[in-house]
Amino acid sequence: MKKWSLLVLMCALLSTVTCTSLDLGAKAGPESIKAPPESMEKWNELKFGLFIHWGPWSQMGIGPIFRGRKDEDIRTAEEVQKFLDLNKSFNPVKFDPGAWARVAKKAGMRYVVFTTKHHDGFCNFDTKLTDYKVTSPDCPYSRSAHPDITAHLIEAFRREGLAIGLYYSHPDQHHADGVWWPRHLNYIEGFVTKYPGRWRNFVEFEKGQVRELLTNYGKIDILWYDISWPKEGLRDAVPMLKMVRKLQPHTIINNRGTSEYTDFDTPEQRIPAAPPEGYWETNMTISGTGPGWSGYWYKGPDAPYKSSEDIVHKLADIASKGGNFLLNVGPKADGTLAQEEIDCLLGVGKWMDVNGEAIYGTKRSPWGAAPPWGRITIKGNRLYLIVFDWARGGMLPLALKKEKIVKATLLKSAKPVSFTANAAGDGVEFALTGKAPSEYASVIAVDFKGKLDVTPQWPKARRKRKK
Repeated sequence: MKKWSLLVLMCALLSTVTCTSLDLGAKAGPESIKAPPESMEKWNELKFGLFIHWGPWSQMGIGPIFRGRKDEDIRTAEEVQKFLDLNKSFNPVKFDPGAWARVAKKAGMRYVVFTTKHHDGFCNFDTKLTDYKVTSPDCPYSRSAHPDITAHLIEAFRREGLAIGLYYSHPDQHHADGVWWPRHLNYIEGFVTKYPGRWRNFVEFEKGQVRELLTNYGKIDILWYDISWPKEGLRDAVPMLKMVRKLQPHTIINNRGTSEYTDFDTPEQRIPAAPPEGYWETNMTISGTGPGWSGYWYKGPDAPYKSSEDIVHKLADIASKGGNFLLNVGPKADGTLAQEEIDCLLGVGKWMDVNGEAIYGTKRSPWGAAPPWGRITIKGNRLYLIVFDWARGGMLPLALKKEKIVKATLLKSAKPVSFTANAAGDGVEFALTGKAPSEYASVIAVDFKGKLDVTPQWPKARRKRKK
């Protein structure tokens, strides 16, 4: 009888282990935790978004936020505390989220992702789980008319019709149990297994803050995590992700720290030569990234900035590979955008006003790798030839038989573009006449009939970088 009872108990335990494993899902992630396909498609059609890194650290004007340690460089507790005390002087009296939102809309952006908490742990929202926040009496801005920066910003961007995304960093330099992060001043190797109670406390803290963000601020379209949780604690993310789906079923979640279970990839400061599998989004700074100019935060008055032409070309490149472009600004400590950021964005917006059809709602190029003259996107039975180099009097080649083409027009003016079959008869050449129709890049819209008999040829993809 005892042997039989033991056997039953062992079977029950085995069943429990198996169920737990199934609950975690396969490598691609359990479908119950994935965002609905319609949410992903809706987001992918938006194409262009504004990323905002802002908070007490913007007062430093040096771009990259501090780490307690990096490799062998370990700061003193006094140095770290000096950084953490920046909340006591954060008072952005010129903060006007409506002005930011209007610039974003004029730039042709259709969603925003805002930093609610970065690696330092300071919260740009009215959390009940820590006093290290913008609404705490320690922060001068708490005495302003709208101290909850996140609430004020969401309201302004919603008013302009942009979808709302919230950034949340897993690390927390301020939290006593944030020492699992290798760059925390007091980092403890193997923290998750050595101190399971403290790790559980941190998990519940983050879960509680995410619950606040998804409960107190209305519909949230995107939850944008940063940095990875420790590998040993990754499974603890699953209950939090399930909570997200329960609270807001249509919210989409990026891959950082929870990559086995989430919705889209996030290459940083680069555009992949070949598109990653599935949905993806490049995030990149509008300011320079050369030596001494790294980081997403405000970089001071002498920082270099990308040109509108550069951003348009990058946007076209990303769209031609089926991705989204999340372009970052780093507002100044007083709450204003740098004039260089505004000028660049408005320049992009002027181009998008005329040529946005070639970007919004499009899919990756049917041919794959970019032609030497520019980029290609497609929407239904219309191709968009985005021409970077408008060689006046030149001929633009495309590997598409003449009989497949219904018409070709300039997107800006709807003026017909003439084309002829090439000598081999397997493609056409479009005549580029007169001055380039648009600044930065001109678009030829090509309507075709039937299906395109082409196979995409992409460069060999680089190995996917783990986040």
